[in-house]
Amino acid sequence: MSRRTRTAAVLLSGAALLGSGVPAQASGGDRGERGGQHEKRHGKGDRGFARAARELGVTKEQLKTAVKAAAEQQKAQGELPSYKAVVASKLGVTEDQLKAAFKAARESTDSRAAFKAAFASALGKDVATVETAFQDAKTEVKQAWKARYDAFIASVAQQLGKSAEEVEDALERKHRGHHKRWRGHGH
Repeated sequence: MSRRTRTAAVLLSGAALLGSGVPAQASGGDRGERGGQHEKRHGKGDRGFARAARELGVTKEQLKTAVKAAAEQQKAQGELPSYKAVVASKLGVTEDQLKAAFKAARESTDSRAAFKAAFASALGKDVATVETAFQDAKTEVKQAWKARYDAFIASVAQQLGKSAEEVEDALERKHRGHHKRWRGHGH
């Protein structure tokens, strides 16, 4: 998974959590249970938001509000189709048929080539058709996630009166900075 894809996944999942209204206690929050430990080990959990907000010339609250609003917009658009759903669609089968074929092929073969052949056979397709469907589905899902990520960044940027490039750079630095500190490369 590329850095940009990981960043998109982290931002979108974080934004979804931020926008979901889940109280801190649901993740262990102040009780020191699971989920609250991260903040205790690494200091303030939203330090990256403060840094990103400073880079953008806005307050941390303005950035959080923009991220939350963008997350709500994403939530209103609904879920993206799963990779499995896209593969099934490309092959003209249901997800249940795809699961059953996968299970049957996995249980009956030892090698990758034999798995592909058994999987394709269980679906009544040839191996080349199945491989093409997998590749096309991968491309389609990746493009959908990129479009969702770009829309999220554009929404935050529009709300803050900044360019999408400025917002993306600040949020990606927020994400990278956290991991550099964690690995001992910063501070």
